[in-house]
Amino acid sequence: MSHFTSERDTEMSTLTEAHKQWASRPAEERFTTLTEMHSKMLADRAISKAKVLSSRDLSAVPTDDNQGLLIAGPGGRGIGISHWAFGQLSSLVGAPASYLRELPAPVAADCLNFGLKVTRDAQDVGIFAQCPSDSLPMIKAATGPRYGRVWNCDVIGALIDRFGDGQTGNFRVPGIRGNRVDVTRENTTLYAGDRDCFVFLADEVNRLEIHNRRDGRPGSLARGFFVSNSEVGASALKVRTFLFDFVCENRIVWGADQVE
Repeated sequence: MSHFTSERDTEMSTLTEAHKQWASRPAEERFTTLTEMHSKMLADRAISKAKVLSSRDLSAVPTDDNQGLLIAGPGGRGIGISHWAFGQLSSLVGAPASYLRELPAPVAADCLNFGLKVTRDAQDVGIFAQCPSDSLPMIKAATGPRYGRVWNCDVIGALIDRFGDGQTGNFRVPGIRGNRVDVTRENTTLYAGDRDCFVFLADEVNRLEIHNRRDGRPGSLARGFFVSNSEVGASALKVRTFLFDFVCENRIVWGADQVE
């Protein structure tokens, strides 16, 4: 074990980011290995397209049953828009998305079109869409024209290159209270959905020995990190590193220290 002295016991805390992911992610957004996650991210990128359009070239169109909205481009073909992207597009034209969602679709379309074409100067909008072969294309993000997208598959690919599949290397999905577990969708710390991805890996074997861990007594800490990213503007690419005591069943990190 490596050795160092810590005099920051009072700053040790719990980290709940992984717990929030564990508590909220549906089954289809949970992965047991980084390689499984990477394959999904690559497939998503293969059907993704990004284009910058003038707001004047965009139109909101009610669906045939008037229960929702499609967004049409210069060609006039309407495609779906996600809940997240609708909020972004509404914000870009200065309309409150929460209010528009309460209106009948034809009225909401008129309000959104007025914002896109009349009330503000023409502005470029970065449209990010996915076009699967077996369903309607869907706008996933509506951002500014210079949005700097970092692809989830590139982030996960870099983690694989450095740490392996997340199950068999030194850094892997953490165990429970320091004990290694078989990784399942219920206890994993690898998550990805429409808005973002989140990875928590830890080295709980090569622990760092602390001469003054707590109350003058020696102890040890494991190393861990969080990585998160969003392709659709929900958040920036973030990395958080830390030392910790253990991770519990609810994926709360206990005894965190040296958080950077």
